[in-house]
Amino acid sequence: MFEVKILFYNVLIFCILIAGMYVYLKWQKKKRIEKMLNKMEASYLKYAPPNASELLKKRQAEYARKYPLKALKRKIISKIEWLF
Repeated sequence: MFEVKILFYNVLIFCILIAGMYVYLKWQKKKRIEKMLNKMEASYLKYAPPNASELLKKRQAEYARKYPLKALKRKIISKIEWLF
């Protein structure tokens, strides 16, 4: 019985370590992708019309006003999508 308890705790510790490593690697991937997207956005803004980002924000606000549940779902998914 004692050996089973030790084995269970070792497996539990191993699973916690694997889950932590998974979340850490996903977080690093998210940071790398965000850095790449920021560079792409900066290079796009060189050639885009000066008010392109303002128009995008305006359209996003308009969409959120028209479809509040879809906008809320999109915000929630965008916050946690890096875990999946």
